[in-house]
Amino acid sequence: MVSFEKRAAYGKGGLYKRAVYEKDEQGNVLLDRRGNKVVKYDYWQATFEIPAEDLPDGASRRRLTGNAASKSAALAALRENIDAFYERKRNGELAYRTPRKRGAKRRTVDDLFTDWLAHKTDEDISATVLRKYRRLYEQHIQPTIGSMFLDKISSRDLNQLLNSTLATKKKTDAKGKPIPGTVLLGSAARLNAWKVVRMCFRWGELSDYFTGRANPMMLVKAPKVVKRTIDIDARLADADRVMSHLEATQSDLLCLMGLQLLGLRQMERLGLRLEDVWGLDTEHPKLMVRGQLARFETGEVEKNGDGRRWYWKDRTKTGVEREIPLTEPFLGYLRDHLKRREENTKRADYKKWGDDPIGELLFLTDRGAVISKTTDNEIWRKVCEAAGVKPFPQHINRFITAARLAALKPAVPGNVVRAILGHESEAIGYYYQKITAENSQEALERYGKSYKPKKVKQRS
Repeated sequence: MVSFEKRAAYGKGGLYKRAVYEKDEQGNVLLDRRGNKVVKYDYWQATFEIPAEDLPDGASRRRLTGNAASKSAALAALRENIDAFYERKRNGELAYRTPRKRGAKRRTVDDLFTDWLAHKTDEDISATVLRKYRRLYEQHIQPTIGSMFLDKISSRDLNQLLNSTLATKKKTDAKGKPIPGTVLLGSAARLNAWKVVRMCFRWGELSDYFTGRANPMMLVKAPKVVKRTIDIDARLADADRVMSHLEATQSDLLCLMGLQLLGLRQMERLGLRLEDVWGLDTEHPKLMVRGQLARFETGEVEKNGDGRRWYWKDRTKTGVEREIPLTEPFLGYLRDHLKRREENTKRADYKKWGDDPIGELLFLTDRGAVISKTTDNEIWRKVCEAAGVKPFPQHINRFITAARLAALKPAVPGNVVRAILGHESEAIGYYYQKITAENSQEALERYGKSYKPKKVKQRS
């Protein structure tokens, strides 16, 4: 490693452009055909010397660093480390990293992830997100770098995992053999893996897990995400065909499937309770979206001892409650569904839930069982196929809702759309995209009518 560009940073320290060179198996630096060293990667390193009066007892020197791909990011990382140093000092905690003692246990990536996840459990974070972190790590990260020691793992190892190994993983058949031409993880999934590793390693850096080394994850660039393109206009007709089919042949599913077109997320819809239906017999009936259906982890099911796998979570995906006014035809769908639900509760084989809030869900099977995400997806697939429509993800129906709201004249105010779809969602972005396109079309049509090009006189 070498520094080949330098300028002063704030305080007593410096800002260096550093490079790491490629080496052969014997450890010799590789040269190109012109005799220049082959650069593996370069980065910026900002440094800061802790003043003598702030040094802990017994320490003669302490230098903080911040590494990143750009100058501004390196300085930002350094400032975070400086703030963390003085925060630990104010709290009376260990304010400097000490070299690993001879014979001390060497920590691995597995150790770091386990401790980080335990730390995240103490935060205000959902069990669902924790479960996703754990599964992502166990399935895609741990097999490659889980056993590596933190004092040896490099940014090259991490870059190889996130931008090469995961990008080439393929789907497998029933025998576990890779299926040629398939991709297991798309760019969005690999970006999620990058974010998880980055959060984990950043916490490890602030918690002194790297024993004086720089955080190697700071030099790994995020995978580029290829945004999917969705032909919503084509799906509008498909959604109409599905609803027409349900009205003609399967009216018992109109409410379960139809409420998707009110912009509800899947688990919000499946998590609706009877008490979330307000003012059904008034002039202004509405749905209150205040939570969602959630699943216990396997360990939690065993701990509960009652076999319960599902519970009602009193928080939406974004943490924002919504009120959705009920109008026809959705109001009619809901009234018919409530009548059938009441009749189902009188069946001899209807499940008795007792005091469990799950028994108050709006959508249960005819026998009173929970309609899980998997079951709901299977119902949707069969309904689409029966209607002669190629099945598409239910999430697309939120975009369909946005498209229909954008097509209304006069335009629906943005705050109303946000109240229906939620404040933070791709569907909201799609709505504004459609509104902009509609306004642009209308504006250009008026412009075209008013534009009268002047005739140019030809020279004789």
